[in-house]
Amino acid sequence: MIKEKVKTTKTYFADPHSRYNNNDAEIIGQRFNELEHISIDTVLKDAKLKKSPLHEYFEWDDSIAAIKHRREQASKMITSIKVTIIRDDTDADLKGFHPIIIFHKDTQEKEKEFIAVDKILDDDEYSKQLMDSADVELLTWYHKWIEYGKVYPLMRGRYKKIFEAISQIL
Repeated sequence: MIKEKVKTTKTYFADPHSRYNNNDAEIIGQRFNELEHISIDTVLKDAKLKKSPLHEYFEWDDSIAAIKHRREQASKMITSIKVTIIRDDTDADLKGFHPIIIFHKDTQEKEKEFIAVDKILDDDEYSKQLMDSADVELLTWYHKWIEYGKVYPLMRGRYKKIFEAISQIL
């Protein structure tokens, strides 16, 4: 069954947590619409062309790109490890390491480090940061999917109770 076409108007804007601004998002979104299929490979193929509006958003110096890529690999490696924790005869499979902001008293600087989950659970400040992170994730999920619910009634109906529960928590 083919759905009836609904008139749709689009304005692109950047996710507030991304490295792009709203102008970038409009340029990128329009270009994605021009591409026949959107995949990582088609985006990279298009971006390699110097005349492509996507070209400037990529690092084309291979030595710099390699360092960035290895940093991304290290991040994915750290966040890919899970651990089974047993506390009070209850076990849970958790993410092994979480990003925590550490304040270095000697340099007076803050730095993100990945801390083992068992150390986080035993430290009040780290636990607070973990809970704050959970709140941000929940709020992000809520805002993402409640927006879909505005234009897609099936989504609104399916998750209505979850939307209501989250809005009461946060």
